[in-house]
Amino acid sequence: MLLVLGLVVAVTAVVNALWPKSYTSTVAVLADVKSPDPIAGIFYPSLSTPAYMATQVDMIQSDRVSQQVVRMLRLNESAQMREQWRSATEGKGNFESWVADLLRKSLDVKPSRDSNVITINYKAADPKFATALANAYAQAYIDVSLELRVDPAKQYGKFFEEREAQLRANVERARAKLTAYQRDTGIVGTDDRLDVENARLNELSSEMVVLQGLGAESKGREAQAKSSPGQIQDVITSQLVSNLKVDLSRQEASLEEARQRLGESNPMIAGLKANIEETRARIDREVASISGGVTVSNSINDTRIAQMKAAIDAQRVKVLHLKESHDQIAALAADIDAAQRAYDAVTVRANQTELESRTTQTNLYVLNPASEPIKPSSPRTTLNMLLSLFAGTLLAVGMAMLMELFDRRVRSASDVVLALDTPLLGTLARKPSGRLFGRLQVSEGKPGKSVPALAGDGIDAAFRSARAALPDLQQTPATGGQEAAESVVREIPIGEIFRETHRLDADQIEAILAHQREQGMLFGEAAVALNLVDSHDVLWALSRQFHYPYALKGRKQFDPELVTATTPFSSVSETFRSIRSQLIRRAAQDQQRRAVAVVSADSGDGKTFFAANLAIAFSQLGRRTLLIDGDMRSPRLHRVFGIDNSRGLSSILAGRLSARVLAPVTDLPSLFVLPVGVAPPNPLELLESPAFELLIKELLGKFDHVIIDSPSAIVGADAGVIAARSGAFVSVARVGQTCMASMIELVASLRDTSTHSFGFVLNEH
Repeated sequence: MLLVLGLVVAVTAVVNALWPKSYTSTVAVLADVKSPDPIAGIFYPSLSTPAYMATQVDMIQSDRVSQQVVRMLRLNESAQMREQWRSATEGKGNFESWVADLLRKSLDVKPSRDSNVITINYKAADPKFATALANAYAQAYIDVSLELRVDPAKQYGKFFEEREAQLRANVERARAKLTAYQRDTGIVGTDDRLDVENARLNELSSEMVVLQGLGAESKGREAQAKSSPGQIQDVITSQLVSNLKVDLSRQEASLEEARQRLGESNPMIAGLKANIEETRARIDREVASISGGVTVSNSINDTRIAQMKAAIDAQRVKVLHLKESHDQIAALAADIDAAQRAYDAVTVRANQTELESRTTQTNLYVLNPASEPIKPSSPRTTLNMLLSLFAGTLLAVGMAMLMELFDRRVRSASDVVLALDTPLLGTLARKPSGRLFGRLQVSEGKPGKSVPALAGDGIDAAFRSARAALPDLQQTPATGGQEAAESVVREIPIGEIFRETHRLDADQIEAILAHQREQGMLFGEAAVALNLVDSHDVLWALSRQFHYPYALKGRKQFDPELVTATTPFSSVSETFRSIRSQLIRRAAQDQQRRAVAVVSADSGDGKTFFAANLAIAFSQLGRRTLLIDGDMRSPRLHRVFGIDNSRGLSSILAGRLSARVLAPVTDLPSLFVLPVGVAPPNPLELLESPAFELLIKELLGKFDHVIIDSPSAIVGADAGVIAARSGAFVSVARVGQTCMASMIELVASLRDTSTHSFGFVLNEH
């Protein structure tokens, strides 16, 4: 990640240094959202929309504006530019378009987000040229905008002139038609006459209604007169008939009186009867006369009704004729009005177009003209470096993620626990070795190279650490015998140990005791304070005193990898003791005794380092422990412990037994090592032979613990065979190196057999 980040930053720095300087000149143009007409000043909402501003930006970046700039600056007359055009295009295409495209590459137009101001930026190597181009683009934009407004007006002017002449002719024709029709019909104004004739028709209709009422009445009277003449109203109301009826009644009364008085045969009776008959005849004649008058009156009414109907029909025809003439005249007048309106509208538009074609006003104004820039606008070194840091960081993280994706390695214990579903026995962490930028550094060397400094006040901490380990050491070994048990409880004075190892005389021992009494400290601390021994001598003496196997580095040539022997009180050694305790508990829960195979997926994961130190940790309990080097492809245990490798496991499996195959380890009396011996050409066949399985069973009967270092799974199937023969295995994964897929594959293949998994160890060394 640091390499990628540094490369990006370095490339950016080089580019900033080599990139030629350029200057940017800026012009601000205001686009007024009101009408382009300064007198009207009408607000057009469409001019304030984002689409309008985007259109203006596209217009500035158009080829037409760029060609206008070329003509304004007379770049089309430049012989040098024309020569460049011929060289670039071989004389093909339009020269002005080529120059316009060349200028437009350095143009940048940005509309304001919250206002109607458009910023025109032009970048060039010469600040004067950039300023001239920026101002030229602003002026060309205004000129082209005015041309786009004036040119269409000029084109529409001719059209409106022709249209105006046509509409004028249409108005004249419509008026001529109206005049001719009025002349033919003799009607000048139809509104008054039509009202009069309508009133006359209404009057005739009213009279007709009255006549129809009279006619109906006369018809009723005539019918009554024919059926019962005497009952008609005229007869009843007639005074003459009433008088005659009165005379008739009087005469009939006189006749009745005369009959009673004179008798029927009296001549007067005949005279009275004749008078009565005469009166009745007169009444009948009068009634008949009145009835005949009713019939005549009805006939007169019928005649009058017929005449009135004829008059109404004639008036109706006259009114309809007048209405038809009125409608025709109205239609002709409407044609005149329509033609006149069209003519007026075209006239107004023609006048407006004429004014627009001659206008010099626009709604665009140069708000801030360009001035010659003083500082270059690019390269922007600070911004580019900040961007390179940001982009380099992103690229570095992306590269790391890609590498992690395609090369998945063990990064933490949680990765292995989730992937393998197996318990974590411990983490062999690296020791801090200093401080860098206020944080602890981590030692990159082998674990044995970090011996704790115990000078001064630190020796007391070392003593406490050593004594803290005593409860674990004082356990009686399972098969160590009575002699080992007695040696634990017998304490050797530390002074005697110093006398033997450092040949201290009585005066020196007395000086140490005196200093111990004066300072109130331990004997070992007093010896270190008098520079008679060092801190490592004290630790070694403590291990002798409490029978804790410890190989002093200055006295024995132990490999630094054997941290549990050379630095038994370090944090790494404590981790091995913790793993040892877990394995003891897990083995106690298992009813069958098993050897423990140490396996790993890749080479260099630390199997040998772990197996050797785990065996030392078991031997420090006083338990007989055997460490077998099962890696017959590239053995290392004989070099780590400094033992002879001329005979070993390969000799046993090949049937060439020899004496003293098991090598004891100096200063670690409970530990024995079985090296590989001569490297065989067929290691897998030897491991798969029944002899190896029988050997493991025999060794489990003679040793408390059997630990087998196996080759990595990447070199062959040896590790699987060794784990299957052992019955149990512990897998080792190295942080940042072990491939997770290989680890999963190895553990899965071993779980398919009857092999028991005790867990895994995470190695950070």
